[in-house]
Amino acid sequence: MKINIELKNGVSHNIDGYVRKKLEKLARYIKNDSLLRIVVSLQKGRFLTELTLEGEGPIFHSSSSSSNIKLSVDEGTKKLIYQLKKFREKLADHNKEQHPSEMFAPPIKEEIIPAIRKRKISCSILSIDKAIEEFSSLHQPFFVFINEETGKQNIVYKEKEGVYSLIEL
Repeated sequence: MKINIELKNGVSHNIDGYVRKKLEKLARYIKNDSLLRIVVSLQKGRFLTELTLEGEGPIFHSSSSSSNIKLSVDEGTKKLIYQLKKFREKLADHNKEQHPSEMFAPPIKEEIIPAIRKRKISCSILSIDKAIEEFSSLHQPFFVFINEETGKQNIVYKEKEGVYSLIEL
């Protein structure tokens, strides 16, 4: 655990040793790669202690204010220890409820299926020329008909160049 102590607004450097001694209690709750920032300042005759713990998980923050500097540090440390205990209990409770293999299972990806618009089309028996005439009057992207010459279903559509194309099914 890395400790960064900042003393502001005329707070004596003699308190540095006391703060480090109090923070030793936090070591059993915190991993070594965590950073603990402590800011002790004097504001309107009261000592304000702010503790911020940053690590791999969530960021914990506590603050306390008192007319006695040691009391302010003690209360801030107690609040932070309380938060850490509650978080550890919460993790333990959640882990008991799950089977170990479920704790590390990859999340299930839900496949999103786009909505499909369905239409029923009635096919008329037409010649290709009559189908193109009817298609141009309808203003649709395509026209389905039964070719009177072959008896098969055909689709007429207009390409970007303005040319009509025919698909025989």
